[in-house]
Amino acid sequence: MDEFPPQLSEKAETLLEFPVEHFVSHQNLESNFALKIHALHCRHYLKGRDWFDFSWYVGQRIFPNLPHLREALLQTGPWKGNNDLEVNIEWLARELYKKITTVDWETATVDVENFIYANTHNSLQLWNQQFFEKN
Repeated sequence: MDEFPPQLSEKAETLLEFPVEHFVSHQNLESNFALKIHALHCRHYLKGRDWFDFSWYVGQRIFPNLPHLREALLQTGPWKGNNDLEVNIEWLARELYKKITTVDWETATVDVENFIYANTHNSLQLWNQQFFEKN
């Protein structure tokens, strides 16, 4: 549990019907996507699941909560404490491109295979720099 979560997260509520009808308050998808992007940039090791999730968010046309992403980047990672950091769509595109060009896609693919159904493993053959640049 994050004792000091980054600020500017947005919340959502979802109605669940089982076992009885009730609302659950949670972070919205845009804020979740921002934290996934933070993980892609700041994790000290390659985690294929991060790229799998990234691809899902992009496929769902979710736009990340950029103010929340900035707050997370200021807390940890290479931009920690850089209060002049301006996180906008141009910055995001540039930094994602830089990151994508450094990933060992074969390692990322092997890492994520255990988390997805065997009948979808063929889709991982698409994973390379060009695929993620197009995303």
